[in-house]
Amino acid sequence: MIIDLHSHYIPPAYLELVREEGNPYGRHVTKLPSGDPALYGDNRLIPLLEGFHDVDVKIKDMKKQGVERQVVSPPPFLFQYDLPDSLGAEMAGLLNDEAHALEKSRPGSFVAMATVPLQNPEAAAAELDRVVTKLGMRSVEIGASAGERELDDPALSPFWETAERLGALVLIHPIRPPGRERMGDYYLFNLIGFLVETTLAAARMIFSGALEKYPDLRLCLSHAGGMALWIQGRFDHGLRALPACQGIIERPPSEYLKRMYFDTITHSSEALRYVIEKVGADRIMLGTDYPFAVADSDPVGTVDAIPGLIEDERASITGGAAAGLLGLA
Repeated sequence: MIIDLHSHYIPPAYLELVREEGNPYGRHVTKLPSGDPALYGDNRLIPLLEGFHDVDVKIKDMKKQGVERQVVSPPPFLFQYDLPDSLGAEMAGLLNDEAHALEKSRPGSFVAMATVPLQNPEAAAAELDRVVTKLGMRSVEIGASAGERELDDPALSPFWETAERLGALVLIHPIRPPGRERMGDYYLFNLIGFLVETTLAAARMIFSGALEKYPDLRLCLSHAGGMALWIQGRFDHGLRALPACQGIIERPPSEYLKRMYFDTITHSSEALRYVIEKVGADRIMLGTDYPFAVADSDPVGTVDAIPGLIEDERASITGGAAAGLLGLA
């Protein structure tokens, strides 16, 4: 079973809800100068590619990629942690119910990954409990920051406690890269900024002691962890040499990184070889970032080209690890 852990879905019901400008949900459907449909919000236009919402297009593209199942989650611009609490909870509930409906309508093709309203940690915990216990969902996607809060903020404890208790896989996805004002050119906010924010989130969860407090938490870092694995030696040196890094954790940060999971979105088979060497193939799951332009259009080929890959590693990366974590037959 070839499983894409990291792909995105915008339910048609959501697009209908935000169809008109002036609705209270902070987004509305409009058009690009080319006339193609787009979603407007946060002072930017996001092209509404068919792969976001057209199920037939999704399945057609999955076949081209060699993917049998997509784990579908909202694109980060739908997290909307800026919404008022009540609207945030309403929006998360809608997105989750629609993703669950897609999974039930095409059980052999799609698996629903939840979203939660992190602007209200208690509501986020309640929504996660609902989708796991009532809908059978086993994973949740969150931003690498939660509005003005970092992920190690004590206010988020209700969410983390619930995620650990339920054994949910938590996919951390960049949403608000630091220094974005310097990355407007060349799409650098994505090529560099997204990796920086994921790395920042991982570092804060480690150095704050959050992973000591929640030892059974299942965290997955998108885009192969950003830069975290590549600079883990610097993290370890910081713990040894810098007082600002000391006094909370005792083990090297690299040891905590080995407890996390990672997707394959590196666009480099050689880079994936390094990731395997650092954390093991059983901690890596295939991902595409479909249908964004930065998606890996040949994810299976990327895995197959990893130098020195053995069959057990391939089987785990392309589907075995994800199937185990998500309870898929």
